[in-house]
Amino acid sequence: MRDRFRVPRSGWLTIRVVDRASGRVLQEVSGPNLIVDGGINAMPDAYQAVITHVAVGTSTSTPRPDDVLPLADQVLVPVESSSLPGPNQVRWNFVVPSDQANGLVIYEFGLVTAGGVLAARTTRSGFPKTAEIELHGEWTVTFAYEEE
Repeated sequence: MRDRFRVPRSGWLTIRVVDRASGRVLQEVSGPNLIVDGGINAMPDAYQAVITHVAVGTSTSTPRPDDVLPLADQVLVPVESSSLPGPNQVRWNFVVPSDQANGLVIYEFGLVTAGGVLAARTTRSGFPKTAEIELHGEWTVTFAYEEE
């Protein structure tokens, strides 16, 4: 029996709506997310490498622990980079580029593992996606130690 292990306990997502032509930030929204069952079951020690994509979609439904993929009208974008900003944190950076998800009003975001499992999900106020904007995101998950 292991004494303690790290499990994802909370997350925070920041989205910046960026004008493609000027690079100017038009809007910034931040808030918490729900770590869903698939995220809790992911390998905690390798969590940084396990998350490979972010899914965006159009559902406004409240996140639930049993949420799974696909999101409504799902578009997947790759994680561009990851970092360890704190002793118990992993941060993933992503961009929904100007040529993807156009015509959708994006309300939901999800962290996706290499195996295609939804690890975390959140909803925000809608972002009408056009070719004139990009969505730049930073998603941070904080781990806690628990007795096994």
